[in-house]
Amino acid sequence: LFIFSIVFLLYACSVRCYWIENRGQKRTEIIRFSNSVANIYIYSKTNIFAAFLNDFPKKNNIFALKKSNGMNRIKLSLVLMLVAVTIVTCINPIYPQEQILQHAGTLLLMLPLVADVVRNRMPFSAFVGIACFTLLHIVGARDIYSYVPYREWFAAVGVTDAAFLQGTRNHYDRLVHFSFGLLMFPCLVWLCRRWIGQRQILPILVAWLIVQTGSMIYELFEWTLTIVMTSEEADYYNGQQGDMWDAQKDMALAMAGSSVVAVCYLVKSKFRR
Repeated sequence: LFIFSIVFLLYACSVRCYWIENRGQKRTEIIRFSNSVANIYIYSKTNIFAAFLNDFPKKNNIFALKKSNGMNRIKLSLVLMLVAVTIVTCINPIYPQEQILQHAGTLLLMLPLVADVVRNRMPFSAFVGIACFTLLHIVGARDIYSYVPYREWFAAVGVTDAAFLQGTRNHYDRLVHFSFGLLMFPCLVWLCRRWIGQRQILPILVAWLIVQTGSMIYELFEWTLTIVMTSEEADYYNGQQGDMWDAQKDMALAMAGSSVVAVCYLVKSKFRR
């Protein structure tokens, strides 16, 4: 429950902090030293140290960032939090081999976050969406999704008769598939607007289609695992739990999550006109 509360608060924080993106302040700039390296090579026969010192601004460190606001610190804090949670959940692993395979996805999700901490180009809402989805994935990787003890978490706070707590199937993977469409959509819209242009409907439609395509590709990846791995190992990773329609339901949930956010974007674009 504490983890779910963090996810909710972080995503709500993105709505509160969204206004920071368009304040008109100077964006974060990175000191690029490719030209400096070339100049050092050219002047190496005369004075390599003079060439090095003249090419870099004296007021800045090589890896220093010109911070236009506190956005970079917030993003860095979120990344460090994800790293800390990953380390904690890897202590005394219950399913060590399967957890390592699950964290291959964690690594892929962390790459754009770490890159954006340096570049600081991604909108804050998109960054928080990826961070929240990564957090959900890290928690699921600990118990390989099929055994996440969310029933015990709700029982600890006195909630035992809710409909989603009934039955034998563990629905945590369903939550993550829904969150894939819900939380990854802002980042995809931002990318589509950069590729297609600042149009109203087309980037939203393309982002929605990317979510469905990505969800389908992931289900095909899980199907491939059933071929190259043993049935027991594949079931541990895929988390079908005996449901023959698990792939279709997961894709439908990703579509539902992306559709919710897509409608919000469309309504917002209509009021902007």
